[in-house]
Amino acid sequence: MVAAVGLTLAACGNSSGGSSSAGAGYNAALTSVVNASSSTTGNVVLEDASALQSADPNATYDATDWNVSRLWARTMLAFDEQPGKASNSITEDLSTGLGKSSNNNQTWTYTVRDGVKFSNGDPVTALDVAYSISRSGGWGSIITGGPSYFKEYINNTNTKAGTLETSASQVPSLLPSGITVSGQTITFKLNQPVSDFDYLMTLPETAPFDIQAGADQGTSYANHVISSSSYEVQSYSPDSQMVLVPNPNYSSSTDPNNLHKVHAAKITIKVNVSQTTIDQDILHSRAQADIGAVGVDTSSQGTILGNPTDKALADDPVDGFEDYLALNTQVAPLDNLDCRQAIEYAINKAQVQSVAGGAIGAGQIATTIIPPTVNGYVDTNVYATGGNIGDVSKAKGLVSSCQTAEGSKWNPTVNVSAFSDQPKNVDMSNAIVTELNAIGFTSSVKQFKFSNWGTTIGNFSWEKSNRVLVANAAWGPDFPDGNGFLQFMVGSAGVNYSSNASNYSYWSDNTFMGYLKQAEETSDSSARNALWAKADAYALQQAVIVPLLDATALDVRSKNATNVYFMDAYGAYDFAAIGATG
Repeated sequence: MVAAVGLTLAACGNSSGGSSSAGAGYNAALTSVVNASSSTTGNVVLEDASALQSADPNATYDATDWNVSRLWARTMLAFDEQPGKASNSITEDLSTGLGKSSNNNQTWTYTVRDGVKFSNGDPVTALDVAYSISRSGGWGSIITGGPSYFKEYINNTNTKAGTLETSASQVPSLLPSGITVSGQTITFKLNQPVSDFDYLMTLPETAPFDIQAGADQGTSYANHVISSSSYEVQSYSPDSQMVLVPNPNYSSSTDPNNLHKVHAAKITIKVNVSQTTIDQDILHSRAQADIGAVGVDTSSQGTILGNPTDKALADDPVDGFEDYLALNTQVAPLDNLDCRQAIEYAINKAQVQSVAGGAIGAGQIATTIIPPTVNGYVDTNVYATGGNIGDVSKAKGLVSSCQTAEGSKWNPTVNVSAFSDQPKNVDMSNAIVTELNAIGFTSSVKQFKFSNWGTTIGNFSWEKSNRVLVANAAWGPDFPDGNGFLQFMVGSAGVNYSSNASNYSYWSDNTFMGYLKQAEETSDSSARNALWAKADAYALQQAVIVPLLDATALDVRSKNATNVYFMDAYGAYDFAAIGATG
């Protein structure tokens, strides 16, 4: 879903694209810093139609959370804070440098910089970082919701790994056996070569957890996180808002790349705000940006594009995300390849694009799983139809074959998910349901809030009992290569039958995983990209995913927002840099 050089102007990264003034023009923030400012006195309001998944860096797997959490959580490495593709490069943050690899990329070593303090004054240590990685959901602790790359790759024979600490002295005994700490140095011993392990060190799981502050309170920690970055959490009501103020124990001397500068006197993050309200709040400078980054409501889009003043505040980036349908391969009738391929042919992607807002604000029609912005992309179209409008006749024939093969198991009820707080997603699902009903399925839309995805979509029992076998979802790269896009979206690591699955197809295939493993063991980038392309093509042949749109989002920035630029690494504005005038 996502990663250094800082701006001498204050709160954002160094931009080779330069800077521009307020209201700088349509798409200005894609290549430059709009309204660059060194002011730290403004009050910033950021809004979201959904709620944060979690304020706990270990318990989140959402691009919005990863982006804004940099305000209160520093990671070992970080993405460059620059406009556009420049942000895909990485640099040191808590670590004094990129990783030092040995043993054919199976051993990686990092050093935590001295002098960094938590908001309560405690020093940040290598043990704080190591324990944070250990407490994440990968090793089976009660902290769930995040990715589990570390569990997938790090050697471990310690059955206590993932146990929540009750005292700092206990922490060394709770670390996975493949994580060792000596002073401020952390060494990771892996179970296979991983050529892009540095990318994992940009993940929020590497943000330190203060082991000196007392026993780990588990899931309740999200309500009182201890900051390691330039802001601390003053108050947090998960269903309404978070208020952040400058961290009195933050020292810029520990941040040589200026990744975490103070740029506002106060930052308020308001959640569960309707999309139309967000659009109007930004256009009237009551808020500075929409952290949901799904774009303005379709009812606002035409007005904004038709008004030169408003259009000058808008940007329409290709954000690296893909809108797609995940087909549940484990529940009849979608356990049958013919039924899944029928859905591939049934979808009128041109219609889906239209109801989502068109090429501007919605995206370009997608035909692969890996999007064009991610290493490993190859332009192919396994299920090509004229004008991308689908092939109803071919789809009906495949449904008929599927029904015959299913026999007594045949059940035509195939419902489609939709995020109730994202109007575009609902409109897309309604169009998809119409198309599924036209080829022989019995379908309806099942809605729920995006913040509940782990207990609805992502919960196999809920999906099966509600017959929600088609998940209308979006995915962005955890980091910008094929592994960071495919591993948890389609790979076996994303399968979890209890809750918080990220592979909504519940597909686990040895051939596919073999391509990913081989890619990880390959140092040559061209050969690695070719393997990811093979994995993509194979998953499409098995009709696990229906690619819909390589997403764009018509985003707006308020005219009084400062230091605004779009980061490809997060598929959104850099919310850790935005300030405000007035």
